[in-house]
Amino acid sequence: MSDIMADNQTEAVLSLLDRGEADDKTRDKVSAALLRSQTKVLDELSKIQDNLWTLDKLESLVDKRHTVLCSQCPLRAAPAPAAKKEPGWLALLLSSESIRYFVLILVLVWAVIYIKTGAEGVDAIRGAARATVTGGVK
Repeated sequence: MSDIMADNQTEAVLSLLDRGEADDKTRDKVSAALLRSQTKVLDELSKIQDNLWTLDKLESLVDKRHTVLCSQCPLRAAPAPAAKKEPGWLALLLSSESIRYFVLILVLVWAVIYIKTGAEGVDAIRGAARATVTGGVK
């Protein structure tokens, strides 16, 4: 926004007012210029306030935009995928994660047995496991 008075006039009047040399006519011009400037600022402020978004306008715009974009969404137009069948307990048991946990527990049990009983205890367990797997003592 441009100044009501020209820049050189403004500076000249300000220096007169600062020195106390301004007469009533100069003070009247300054008052009129201030009033004009204030009126223009208030007009612009009211225009800005009129153009501000209200919550209702903003919600309405967002809803409209969402509706338009949602109707064009390729995922919405694609057929729904068939429901995935949950894996059975056997598949879960044989999954790689189950095997990892089994091996981890086996190693931990072996470590505890080795710490508690030593090498003889581990040999005894190994022999019992062999007999169980093969079906008899060898």
